[in-house]
Amino acid sequence: MKIEITNPSLFRVCQTAQGKNDIRCYLNGVYLADEYAVGTDGHRLVKAKCLEKVKKPVIIRAKILPANTVSATIDTTCKMITCLNSKGYITLLPLEIIDGRYPDFKKIINSGKPEKTDTISFNSLLISDIQKAGNFAGFKFTLNGKDKAMHLSVGSTQDIDIYLMPMRL
Repeated sequence: MKIEITNPSLFRVCQTAQGKNDIRCYLNGVYLADEYAVGTDGHRLVKAKCLEKVKKPVIIRAKILPANTVSATIDTTCKMITCLNSKGYITLLPLEIIDGRYPDFKKIINSGKPEKTDTISFNSLLISDIQKAGNFAGFKFTLNGKDKAMHLSVGSTQDIDIYLMPMRL
């Protein structure tokens, strides 16, 4: 199955949010379904509309796309991502298909209405990684209570949703 990545920079942000060496192997990849890529490590979640319609959901793991990628295609049959950069060079990245059931991320996304809270803590390094990967100028924060994920909006784009889980102190 071939999947066209319509926005490589948003796909990179999803890859940044995926787990690294998690024992739950399905978190070590990016979930592809419908027009979305979803990456989570259990502390943060990024959902981006950056794909053409995916016929069958799949979890893939690959090296992060090069920063200057202008177009990319995922081929699950050949287990390869083909990247074209701004200078016309092609990069091939091997990928691994991860067998498993991805967490129901919609529970985090639909976690309720904004709520006021007195004190809440977040790991700022998780935000910093996402900001660097996407080259975002700023975020708008929406708190959903002290035990629920915080939603981050990025500028005027509607194509990406970022969620951070609060730290337990």
